[in-house]
This record gives sequence, structure tokens and C-alpha cells, in this order.
Amino acid sequence: MFYRWHGHCCKSDGSIPLQANEEATMASKMMTLAIGAFALLGTAVSANAALISANSSLSFTGVANCTASACTIVDSNISPLSNSTLNVATGSYSTVGFQNGQGANLNSFTYNPFSAFVPYTAFSGINSDLGALNRSASFQATGLVSAERTAVGALFITNIVFSGIARLEGFDPTPGLYAFTANQFGQFSGTFSSTSTITPVPEPASMALLGAGLLGLGFVRRRGAKKSANTMAA
Repeated sequence: MFYRWHGHCCKSDGSIPLQANEEATMASKMMTLAIGAFALLGTAVSANAALISANSSLSFTGVANCTASACTIVDSNISPLSNSTLNVATGSYSTVGFQNGQGANLNSFTYNPFSAFVPYTAFSGINSDLGALNRSASFQATGLVSAERTAVGALFITNIVFSGIARLEGFDPTPGLYAFTANQFGQFSGTFSSTSTITPVPEPASMALLGAGLLGLGFVRRRGAKKSANTMAA
């Protein structure tokens, strides 16, 4: 039952009901907010960069000098990029513009099994010789997984695997392994392989907006249910 008070229509509990057009407007705004929250949530997830896909690989060839006591990579920061070549582009790398024949920088370092491991940048600054598909990448070696030097006649073959973090333009820093093989005649090849993937997490602001949208939907449902109950009671 309704009462008249100062020109306003009031319910017996003293509350002032919304006019039909006001209620429709509020419901529309709440629905728009909820829809917008869901849409923004989707874009927030897709906008987050992902880790480099597991089992992706990037291979190089270059110059090294390996002896019985140490192995040194000697083709550091070559300009123009000519002594190092990107041989293989697969997995995630093929989606960001890498092509066979692109140049690469390999930083110099000396591996000596009798010295302590020192973190270093294994490779960096991958670029296109044509200048149209420039990309940046690096691998920061942070640990030594395995190392083996084998003498085959006069040839010393060194196989080393480092663990560390790879950085590739368009992707989040990715943990992985960098393995290379080199010999005393200057033949060198190295490959990076990622070891894990992760699901992007929505931004806090997007989650807050989504929560507001869900509250709005709940408000609209409660308002509609209450209105129906009052109509039946009247």
C-alpha cells in the first residue's frame, strides 16, 4: 500500500520508489558497466605479453677457439653482422619476424672448467640484415647445467649447457637453456630452448571494474525481483 507525502509517492516502509524511467536508466547503466568490464577483462588478458613457447629454438653458428684448457667464443659484437647467422627460426620465433640468414651478435666469453662460473650475456642484439625486421633478443646465463670437453684426435669438442633468462622483443623474460657446441678449429653453434610457459594474469584495475560490473548486475536483479514482489502485493 502507498501513501502520499509532500507530493511524493511513498511506500509503507518510508522509502521512495524510483520512477519507471529512472529505474530503466539505472538498469541500463549497470548493464553497460558489466558488459564493459567483461570486454576490458578480455583485452587485458590478451594484452599481456606471454612467455616464449616451450620447445621454441633459435640456433646460431659462429667462431670459437677451444683448446684442452679453455674454450673462447671470439665473434663478439661484430659490425656489420656477418660472422654469425641465424640458421633456424621455429616456434614462437617464427611469428615475430625472424628469418634464416639474419645476422646476430654473440658476446665473447671464455669457459674454463677450473674457474668459477660468472653470469654473462651469451648472445644479444639479433637484427635483420635487410633492416626491415629488426628485433632484439638476449640470453643472460645465470648457471651452468653441464659441461663436457671431449678430445677426438687433435680435435677438442666442447658441449656446454647454461640456464638463464631469455629476452625477446614482444615476449616476457623467459627462463630457459642455452646449449652450444664448439671446437678448436673455430666452428661454433648454439641453441636456446625455453623451459616453461605461464598464463597471463589480468591487471588489478580490470579485475576491479569486473567486480563493479558484477555488483551492478546483482543490483539490477534484486531491484527487478523487489519490484515484482511489490506489484503482486499491491
